[in-house]
Amino acid sequence: CKEVKIVGDDIDLTYLPIPFTGELEGPPFITAGISNIRDPDTGWQNTGIRRFQLKGKRKINNLILPFQHEAMIFGKYIKKKQPAPLAIVLGADPIYYLASQVPAPAQVDEMDMWGAMTGEPLEVVRCETSEILVPARAEIILEGEMDPVAREFEGSFPEFSGYYSVFRYAPVVHI
Repeated sequence: CKEVKIVGDDIDLTYLPIPFTGELEGPPFITAGISNIRDPDTGWQNTGIRRFQLKGKRKINNLILPFQHEAMIFGKYIKKKQPAPLAIVLGADPIYYLASQVPAPAQVDEMDMWGAMTGEPLEVVRCETSEILVPARAEIILEGEMDPVAREFEGSFPEFSGYYSVFRYAPVVHI
């Protein structure tokens, strides 16, 4: 994941092949990004699949629901009035996607489930801008900060059933 590094003003998320998946969809969504965030107090890293709506060349929304571990961790950054470092993995091994969905208890990183599923440890590397660990063999890592205050309108998202999700305000991530 570190063979090519694009930084600063050269970052342009509109170059990514992010498809529109529904005729009523607004800006397109990255629908299978695996979000990684670290607890600022304990160092616990949470890994979970999320959707991210493209909002600009270096800006996306992150759909976080209040009952998710990511929201619990992000709440600590909000209380501290600090941006939350975030790493979004695109194009990882299928086992990594499965591990990100394991309903692990709090303080357990879903990446540890990789070892339970494969019998070997996951090869990881540290991000360039934070202490977050990501799979070394991932195709793309988006690194950024989730704003503790800024929210932007998110939606509508075309669900698999043919219906669209509700509109909501979601945290802003600056890549």
